[in-house]
Amino acid sequence: MLPTINQALEALDTVLKSLPGMSEKVDHIEAFEQEENYIVWQEDGQAGDTDEADNAAIRQTITGTVDYYTKTEFDTMVSAIQKAMTDGKISWELNSIQHETDTGYSHYEWTFELEVDPHG
Repeated sequence: MLPTINQALEALDTVLKSLPGMSEKVDHIEAFEQEENYIVWQEDGQAGDTDEADNAAIRQTITGTVDYYTKTEFDTMVSAIQKAMTDGKISWELNSIQHETDTGYSHYEWTFELEVDPHG
């Protein structure tokens, strides 16, 4: 049985907050008063068409991004985030790595997909 949208998003939040030292450094949609390294994630839509059977939706794929901001060179948290998402059965892809000269942050962005029950 697939999770509801809310269950899947709460599970992602739990996976990210369970990373060592990150429980208070993970925000949904917007970062609030974060210093040093932090994560912001958000859902942003649906991937492709909803799977159907007997003219009814049976599966929906929700997409979004996980953004990690760090000032630590060769930060091991990058690998930890990827491992945590894999272990949490979250489909992900490293979409971009940006170096923000105005803030000094390296910004890692992953896209994710969550399969959910569209009726839950």
